[in-house]
Amino acid sequence: MNTIEITAEDVPLPAPEDRIVAFVNAVLLRLNRTQHELSILFCTDDRIRKVNLAFRGKDEATDVLSFAQDEDGDAQDTHAQEDDAASAANVAAVSKREDMQPESLHLLGDIVLALPYLRRQAEEYKVSFESELKRMLVHGMLHLVGVHHNTEEQHRTMLDRQEALLQELEQEYRF
Repeated sequence: MNTIEITAEDVPLPAPEDRIVAFVNAVLLRLNRTQHELSILFCTDDRIRKVNLAFRGKDEATDVLSFAQDEDGDAQDTHAQEDDAASAANVAAVSKREDMQPESLHLLGDIVLALPYLRRQAEEYKVSFESELKRMLVHGMLHLVGVHHNTEEQHRTMLDRQEALLQELEQEYRF
């Protein structure tokens, strides 16, 4: 069984927590991930901008950031890997959480999503906020399991996989 920790900082949860957890768990199962822990932070544009600056050197808001854990439990910014930037530093809260987990549970990583950014993005793409939220959750999880978009071919492959997962799960798991 996966453990999914949901936190909202300075924003309300975008949907009932149990529904978010059910959707995320369904995606993880389809990615062949069981016995994993994943944390998700919903936040403001300003908060994700600060995280983006700290870990990627980019002083701008973005939709989603993913921080995978390597075998030693150190945080690795999957977007920084794409940009060939330095790996992200270990986050103290992540280390504490990992120390409390049963040995059979593997720390997959952390996803940070800026809800105001996602709302604007949903409007721009003419999709519902729920659909865009699910899309970015899937996108973040794909990064955590090692799927990236460094090249145009990888980008197409990742988007195809992302959209296939969404198509399969979106109607079954409503927020």
